[in-house]
Amino acid sequence: MNENNNDNVNDPSKDKHRRLEIQKLDDEQLQEEITHMVDQAEKISRDYEIAFKKAIKEGNFLDKNVYLEVIEIYQQIKNLLLKRGWMEQVPIYNNQIRIYKEKVEKHKKIKEIEAKKLQKKKEIEDSYRIPVQKKEDGMKNKKSRDKFRQDLDEKSFEVFIDNEVDEAERIARDYEIQLKKGNFNIECPYPAVIDIYRKIRNQLNEHGWNEEALLYRSQIDLYKKKLENDINLRKIEAKKKEVKRKFEKIQRFDKRLIQEVQSKKPQIIKNRGSDEKFQQEITDMIDRAERLARGYETKLKKGELDAESTYPEVIKIYRIIRKRLLDKGWNDQAAIYMNQINIYKEKVKKILKLKEIEANKIQHQKEIEKMHKVKVLKKEPIIDKRLDEIKLIEKQKEEKLEKAMSLINEAERMAKSYELKLKKRLSDFESPYQDVIRLYQKAKEILTEIRWETEVTNIAKTIEFYYSKKEKDDNIRL
Repeated sequence: MNENNNDNVNDPSKDKHRRLEIQKLDDEQLQEEITHMVDQAEKISRDYEIAFKKAIKEGNFLDKNVYLEVIEIYQQIKNLLLKRGWMEQVPIYNNQIRIYKEKVEKHKKIKEIEAKKLQKKKEIEDSYRIPVQKKEDGMKNKKSRDKFRQDLDEKSFEVFIDNEVDEAERIARDYEIQLKKGNFNIECPYPAVIDIYRKIRNQLNEHGWNEEALLYRSQIDLYKKKLENDINLRKIEAKKKEVKRKFEKIQRFDKRLIQEVQSKKPQIIKNRGSDEKFQQEITDMIDRAERLARGYETKLKKGELDAESTYPEVIKIYRIIRKRLLDKGWNDQAAIYMNQINIYKEKVKKILKLKEIEANKIQHQKEIEKMHKVKVLKKEPIIDKRLDEIKLIEKQKEEKLEKAMSLINEAERMAKSYELKLKKRLSDFESPYQDVIRLYQKAKEILTEIRWETEVTNIAKTIEFYYSKKEKDDNIRL
């Protein structure tokens, strides 16, 4: 019973499922908070605009401007989104902040226009109070009546414009209420609203109300931006739906996985013990192979090039490991040990090359020593000088050869150290093959300088070999 409880606690699929559920709840809570803040901001704005229009119709004007308060709310929403990392929604609220900043400026312009209209209305009302003149003043009375009729026409026109504006705003407001409810299946009416405001602007220009016409130019720009935001918002909603769909798919998969694991748990526990035993056997075989390789390589480092190579035995062990892994169905691990087999095959070839290089070094040393035994005659100082030059050249060659061999040994040490770790997780170690190739290239340059053409060719092949190993290693890491 305790074992079952422990399995439930340590079940990675359940942990992942719980984390996803918690993340989903957090996201929903934040989205609800943002929706509430948007509703609050829009209610403040809507109530103010209704009261503002009512005051305008009654000939009054509201000095109070609530748009700064609305901007502050949208700024708070933006900060919440940035903190959560929901960057795709930030541009929407940047646009809202910009829209309400423009409304602040629009409010100032309306205030100026309304002040002029109130002054004009006052003048009209004053004209109504002009007493009726006598007949001789008939011409003046006629002009007053004409002016009165003109004022009535303008009043009717103003009412008509107000009604058109109310209709446009009603259409936009009804749509935005539906959006807040999450209803994105309705068609966006902003193009129609823009058309209404364009007609209003044209009629105002024809009527000679140019300042008011400029005001509705800004309304057209406002709804163009709202239309752009609406397009972006619908794209975001489409992405959210896709994410939600994938999340639900993952949830369904996790539930099926949990059910399968629960049904197979007895067999899994049984297999777990068998797998652990199998892994231990493989580890023991790897340890034996590496001990054999290390023992032989220790002798090589001591200069015992004639020691019997253990690499064929190591290759045999790794072949057995690979076959057992394939029989078990562990194909990925088997690929790693195929790589080990190839590595030790190449090491066999490399030892042969090193033995050949060492034999050449011994032969070259013998030639140098033989040269040193040549007796120099006093009566031929020019030969003595030439011999000194040859000695110097040979000494330089020897130094360069030592440096090249040192680079080769360092490259092989790095490669071997890394390859010994391949039985562990590959991703825990950084590949040294690029550095190994670099060292061999330096050794090749040195050997080219001293004209060891055969060894230059061999090292070029070794470099190709390590390029191949690097490519295989990189592919395994993908």
